[in-house]
Amino acid sequence: METTKSTTDAMEATASTTPNTTTATTIAPQVVRNDEYINTFYDIANKLDTNPSFPDDDKLFSKIIELSSKTKQTKKLSPQFISKYFKRFPTLQEKAIDCLIDLFDSSDDDVLMRVNALKAIPTICRDNPDHIAKLVDILSQLLNTDSKVEAEHTKNSLVELYKLNSVTTLNSFLTFLESEESSMEDQSTSTSTPTTLLSFLKDSIIPLVRTEYSKSSLETQTFFRARVLKLIAKCTSTTELDLLFQLLECFTQYKVQETITDLETNVLPVIESQSLDIIRKKLINFTKMLLFKSKKPHTDINCNKLFDIYLNKIIPKINELDETNKTELVSVFSQITPHMTQEVSIQFLEPVYNLFKATVPSKTTTPVADVDLEFTIVEALLYALSSIGSKSTSSLCKLCGFKLVTGQPSDMNADPVKYEDFLGRHRFLDEKCRETLGKANKAIPNLGNPKDKAQLKLAQKTLLSTQNILTIMQNLLKSPPVTNINNLVISSTIFKGKQNTIHNVSPVFKPQQIQPRQYQQSSQKQYQKHQSQQQTYQQHVPLQRNQQQKSNRYQPYVTPGRRHQDLDKPKQDGNGVEVQYFTEKYNKPSSFKGRGPKSY
Repeated sequence: METTKSTTDAMEATASTTPNTTTATTIAPQVVRNDEYINTFYDIANKLDTNPSFPDDDKLFSKIIELSSKTKQTKKLSPQFISKYFKRFPTLQEKAIDCLIDLFDSSDDDVLMRVNALKAIPTICRDNPDHIAKLVDILSQLLNTDSKVEAEHTKNSLVELYKLNSVTTLNSFLTFLESEESSMEDQSTSTSTPTTLLSFLKDSIIPLVRTEYSKSSLETQTFFRARVLKLIAKCTSTTELDLLFQLLECFTQYKVQETITDLETNVLPVIESQSLDIIRKKLINFTKMLLFKSKKPHTDINCNKLFDIYLNKIIPKINELDETNKTELVSVFSQITPHMTQEVSIQFLEPVYNLFKATVPSKTTTPVADVDLEFTIVEALLYALSSIGSKSTSSLCKLCGFKLVTGQPSDMNADPVKYEDFLGRHRFLDEKCRETLGKANKAIPNLGNPKDKAQLKLAQKTLLSTQNILTIMQNLLKSPPVTNINNLVISSTIFKGKQNTIHNVSPVFKPQQIQPRQYQQSSQKQYQKHQSQQQTYQQHVPLQRNQQQKSNRYQPYVTPGRRHQDLDKPKQDGNGVEVQYFTEKYNKPSSFKGRGPKSY
């Protein structure tokens, strides 16, 4: 049994070694062939390094390009030799780039081969920047790969190209996105090439763009803003839209009127047919963009197309949005109402008031405890109503049923039904806001823990919004209504400089007026302080010659040509002032005391 077993093992060993001999025989020539190709690479490199230029040296570079596709080893080595001698042969550069592109598109599973080709890209673009645009387009397509190593080297190469020539590289990115705009319309492709490129731009390129272009020329920023706006107009993917707006924010220098012209010409006509959520997101960003560049608080913004979309597309369907999106939209819209022209604002007066009535119920029909109000929306609507009403007070009074006492026949045109309806909503808001104010005042002192920072901000924001609601409603109920909101800062303001007021709001509601008693007390204190300062000054500063006494403004008659000889003499005990002068005739002092007592 042992002999048979050993014989069997020997036969198996012989059988196993026989195929290996055959395999070695077939592989050996290929190994030699690889060595020949590699030796050829180095021989050509030695010849090119030895002589800077000689006849037919371009044939040697062409030989390198030809050998690059022979075997895996040559594919790995060829990018090094191509990038090394790329600058020396301008006529063969296109052919060399095509060779590298073939290595990118190779179906081989060898990642190292493609990585070596990617490493050669910055070198050849440094030698000739004219090829940056073409290679950026190709590398942008390679970002959407399954290999993390390959994707990382692709990103590094793109960053290097951006540092070499930022304008050309960024322009190539935008050109690539414009060519892929058809796929950007498909929201289901979350891993599409444009999405991958935009994600790369957000992580690696946008910080560089923000730093470099913050102080660039207005012409350059206007050029890139116009191109990004065209992409935004056609984009219907929420994720990609956010990334495009981040890229747009890098170019902070622009003129309002040029932006309005660009929006009305190339952007706003395109977005009208898109979904409500996409229109909402775009309008919010466009509105902020115009507000940030409005230098004066109430400068007119003549963007009629933007306001038409608000009026016809947004306000009629605003209840279809969820609470968060609705709050943001109404808040931003309210802050642009001061910049509307009078003609445009009158069109918004009734829709905004109807939206206010749909948001705030009347106390006569609805118990206060049964409704949870979104105070930010109510505050924004009242802010917009006051702002729009300030452009036409008569239209506001007619809409709300106010009665203005002007002595004219139109005084009888007030509608008591409308006024009672408005008054019922005011009572509802007054009770609801004061109840919320009490809760916020009790909650804020107990939120000193750093963990409660978010709750503290929410309580402070609620406190400010309720105070603003009470202030606006009290002003609207005056006769005539007070619609001045210049100094009012709403809790949802988009300006960072005004956001600090949210956290410094007083916990006690105080109307923005000075009480008469307080004014009298303050004016009396100022008068007493002034009197004490004057007395102190008169005690320390001696009375100069020819200076009138301020304690008594009566001045006795003095003969022309004569002056007081002794101004430092004290007053006489009786009423009036003793004046002593010598007459020419008698040379004696006069006892003229004036014309009686003068108590001033």
